[in-house]
Amino acid sequence: MQLHSVTMVRDEADVIECFVRHSLAWIDVMHLVVHRSMDETPAILRLLALEGLPVEITVSEDAVFRQGEVQTRLARAAFARGADHVFLLDADEFLLAPDRERLHSKLAGLHDGTGAVAWRTYIPLPEDDANEPNVLRRITHRPVQERKVLGKVILGKSFARDQSLCLLEGSHWMYQRAGTDFTPLPMEVFADMWLAHFPVRSVGQAVSKVLQRRWQRRIAWVDEPIAKLVASGWRSTFERMAEAVLAQGTLTAEELAWFAYDYSGAFDPGPFPTLDSFRGLLVQEPCGDRSWDLHYAARIGDPAAALLRWVDGLIA
Repeated sequence: MQLHSVTMVRDEADVIECFVRHSLAWIDVMHLVVHRSMDETPAILRLLALEGLPVEITVSEDAVFRQGEVQTRLARAAFARGADHVFLLDADEFLLAPDRERLHSKLAGLHDGTGAVAWRTYIPLPEDDANEPNVLRRITHRPVQERKVLGKVILGKSFARDQSLCLLEGSHWMYQRAGTDFTPLPMEVFADMWLAHFPVRSVGQAVSKVLQRRWQRRIAWVDEPIAKLVASGWRSTFERMAEAVLAQGTLTAEELAWFAYDYSGAFDPGPFPTLDSFRGLLVQEPCGDRSWDLHYAARIGDPAAALLRWVDGLIA
């Protein structure tokens, strides 16, 4: 069974090496599109490819972040090259399964259908070792229960045959498109495998993430369902965090932890909950193979500098 993955990345230097090395325990070929990266992500990926790892890298200079469109196209290309299933992964998502044999057995049960793997979101805490570059070693706490059930799609071969099927930003569902209407399709969610999710990893990374997303979406909306949702007045935790950053210039360690804990939540204008108010709802559960060291940690760099270079490129 051939398993491929499709990933679109931008400034992920702090996690990209860890993501690739971990994922290749499960995935046979990784397809990565680097979109207007301003940090060392492209350089680290090239070094990984030079090691002989099965990573295929393309570069996109499109001003708009067309994640759904790009991943739809790359997934179909992966099936044309012999993939049996295609995982839609972000660089902050780490597949966890009992073993590769069990993973293949579960996927074989899908036949041509579509499955999904649920998130287990990990929370950075003030006591985490800031000098540890391997995110799987550094951040080891997660909620006992996810605040919101979300995950990522695993595509079967039916996706390649049916041109009405598509992906949108985030790849949380597979959609059937009819004109301007998008209908999410049912999926089987696997109960014995997960995606360890590390969307918030440091103050610098979180500040850059919320501001870049805020500004990118002002440039252009591509994801029509989300654009309609926002137009109706819906706001998210991202907007709350962006407001905090713009008001005070940074985030505190407690605000950082809350951002991860409430990552998929709705906007709350009130004060941020204290860490003590939800620390008791966390469990320490390190994940994945953490035995190897990163080879390219020295290239991680400052996320704020990458953000400034990105803004400077927009103005030029």
